[in-house]
Amino acid sequence: MTEVLTFAGVPRATWYAKVNSSSAPLAPMSGMKRGRPIPGYTENRDGTLVPDQTIVAWLKEYRERVEFHNGGGVAKLRHYLRRDHGAYINRKKIYRLCRENELLLKR
Repeated sequence: MTEVLTFAGVPRATWYAKVNSSSAPLAPMSGMKRGRPIPGYTENRDGTLVPDQTIVAWLKEYRERVEFHNGGGVAKLRHYLRRDHGAYINRKKIYRLCRENELLLKR
């Protein structure tokens, strides 16, 4: 194979990059999501499951409060969720839920 690539003037890295990208099971342009699927719930430390719809309802309640109209990001929401509901939720999940439900504030 090396002799053919040398004769054709094609670098080996270019050839193998093309071969490996075409045989990849999930190509970036295929429209399929990469990574782990979203479970749709959060497990609290006591073992109870909290659905994402419940978390979104809590987040909407917080966004309706006066102290959240002009400020209050993911860190503040995370603190309030822990304090009021005992829900320990990752900051990335809170950010994703706020983004999906248009609860993020403008910068």
